[in-house]
Amino acid sequence: MLPLCGAFAQTKDVRPGVYESNSMGTNFLLRVNDNNTYELVFLHGDFEKEGDTLRLKTKKSTEGDFAVTPVATAKNATALTLTFRGMTSRYFLRSVFIGTQHSDSRPPEYKSARDYIKTANAETDEYTNSEPVSIKIDRTKYLYLLNYKNYFSRGNTENPTIISKFEIPDDVSEVDVEFDVNKMGDMNFRIYKNEKDQLVMTEGKSPLVFVFKEENGQAKASNKLSAQLIEDKDFAKNAGFVPDSDEILEGVIEENTPSYTFKYTIDKSFTEAQKAIAKSKNKFLVVDFDYENKNSQADFDKFIKRAETELGYAMNSEYVESEDHFNFYHASDKDKNQLSKNKLDAKKPQILIYNADGDLIYHTSSTLKKSGYFSSYNSIYSELKQADDYLKFDRAVSNKKATVPELAKIFRAGVHMEKPYAASGAQTTYIENEAVVEAVDTTTAVYDYEVHESVIGDRENLYKLKTTPEAVKAKWAQIVAFYKKSNAYNQDYIDAGLNEISNNGLTSKLFSESKNELSGVTFDFLDYVFAHRAEIKKAEAGFSGEDDTAWHYDGNDVDSLLNAFFGAQAYAESVDKPQQDKLRDYYKKYVALSGGDPLLQQSYFYFVQNGVSPETEREYLDAYAKFFNSVIKSDSSIIENLDRAFSDSFSGSNDWQSFKYEFANTANNLAWYVVEHRLGPADLKEAIRWSEASLRIEIKNAYYLDTLAQLYYLNGQKQKAIFTEERAASAAGELDDPEIKLKYEEILQKMKQGTY
Repeated sequence: MLPLCGAFAQTKDVRPGVYESNSMGTNFLLRVNDNNTYELVFLHGDFEKEGDTLRLKTKKSTEGDFAVTPVATAKNATALTLTFRGMTSRYFLRSVFIGTQHSDSRPPEYKSARDYIKTANAETDEYTNSEPVSIKIDRTKYLYLLNYKNYFSRGNTENPTIISKFEIPDDVSEVDVEFDVNKMGDMNFRIYKNEKDQLVMTEGKSPLVFVFKEENGQAKASNKLSAQLIEDKDFAKNAGFVPDSDEILEGVIEENTPSYTFKYTIDKSFTEAQKAIAKSKNKFLVVDFDYENKNSQADFDKFIKRAETELGYAMNSEYVESEDHFNFYHASDKDKNQLSKNKLDAKKPQILIYNADGDLIYHTSSTLKKSGYFSSYNSIYSELKQADDYLKFDRAVSNKKATVPELAKIFRAGVHMEKPYAASGAQTTYIENEAVVEAVDTTTAVYDYEVHESVIGDRENLYKLKTTPEAVKAKWAQIVAFYKKSNAYNQDYIDAGLNEISNNGLTSKLFSESKNELSGVTFDFLDYVFAHRAEIKKAEAGFSGEDDTAWHYDGNDVDSLLNAFFGAQAYAESVDKPQQDKLRDYYKKYVALSGGDPLLQQSYFYFVQNGVSPETEREYLDAYAKFFNSVIKSDSSIIENLDRAFSDSFSGSNDWQSFKYEFANTANNLAWYVVEHRLGPADLKEAIRWSEASLRIEIKNAYYLDTLAQLYYLNGQKQKAIFTEERAASAAGELDDPEIKLKYEEILQKMKQGTY
């Protein structure tokens, strides 16, 4: 065990002894002693002798990475809900695999946890998020959990994969899963005794040497000097290593000259300043009011000089438009009406910010220097741009004269629109506010969904969106209806629609609504995409990946987005059977339009498998047959076929070994389905192909051999069946479960006796 020792102040009613706790996947022991000392132990367990070495066995190595606790029961439950808790963000679950085994004689079927998490929005799926993650799987007798690639252990490629197997009681419908990602539990500690009778612990580059301490004696004297601990909360500044911010800026201005000399144009009047900003649609006019300050003009000039220097450094050697966000104007006495017009106190410093159209977007009672809003490292530009987008969107939606193509372009702009910001200081608390803003002549209430942390502190002074979710949905339905009738090709409409069904459209971004409701509007849009698929693919081939077309890269092409959409709907609990049937028909139609791409064929098969029933059995088998035939061709070997398919379609989502064994496992599962359901001659013939293919990948797999043997027998090939079942029984002897070998031997006897 590894302890931390020390002393603590006497606390009332602290009972000496050992206390246990668990945090972030680590078990702790706190030992409180009678003499006001303690030991905090974060690794403990048993040890075993290996020759002259002791190997310390951590609790994780003896208990595995997972702990499963039943939390709900239900009679005749058909599904099992798994809720991952603890340090289990979706980032960590990417390496987790889940296996199900429905009977003792069948092999477990594995699937990546990430395949179950289909509805997560990439925008909100933060790697640091440690909220519980719930998934639903089919009811199973045994549950298998494993961390396939342990990114947190050294030399993970040399270590075996540890699989945790749990038997699930018949009436359990929900379990909690604790996933331990603690890297300390993976460390391989060994201890040996050196020539000085000291114990040396090895792990890593710096072995620890332990000297035996007598029960009532003292450890060997050390040459180390005792330390006095002194706290200094601002050491760097107190030691003179870092000057304050004003000194830094003065030093930059006085002693350094940037490579590029940037200069602001300061207009002489508010009217001139507005005309200048109108020429640049992406910039904002910052107006500084500071009437009570006698040095306001000098302060303004000083601020401008510093800002110019900073921008000069940011632009390096030439003018960069993307760095130039603001124009500045120092208000004169003639401009006081702007304050009175907006009911602001002229006795306090004020900053008013206008967009290129002359609309007031934001105001705050502060000075340019104190606000700190206009430096490159703490700029409010993105928040102002978002507020400006909201204002333009509100006006477009409320404009009854706007054409449908214009509306489609507005919805397409949602690709670039950022999600709302959270108020400063609310880093972990997300609040939904509702208020009224009178900047635009509409009557709807404001929906202010705070998502990202904001630089702006007084967000009540920033323009907020007024359009409601209902209004957005109504406008989108209007757009879809128009193109359903006209059928005219429009890239803005296509991009906007793909965003909407991917939960990345305006509804999701503006109102944090992550669920895509299936409706006639959705299916009408899909009909349009199907009709124009060839034109869409041609257009995508011509995109440069720059400017506005950059959105189409990194998995945002039409095939990737539609495949993700159908996959997500397969696991959506809110989708009823008629909708599932309709979705299946649409998915099947789209796969056919794609020309039988293996990746889409596989995805469609998984879609059908998720809701397989007697009614969909034929579609289930046919879907797999099409996937199998899209991968396995008769002109080359199984491995060559798999290698070609992996390189062409699957290398981006899997590694070669996983792809190969997943293919074999799925082929065996479908073949076994034919055995279990005693299907007819045509299905037996196909199943034998699938089973034989699985065995060419894993030649000595006992489960696969048993499946093929039973298929041979059912197909009338009794001698091949007996020979293959003998191989299955022999291979089963290598398995940990002796019951499987006995089961296969019983089947073998029945085959020989003709009683199978």
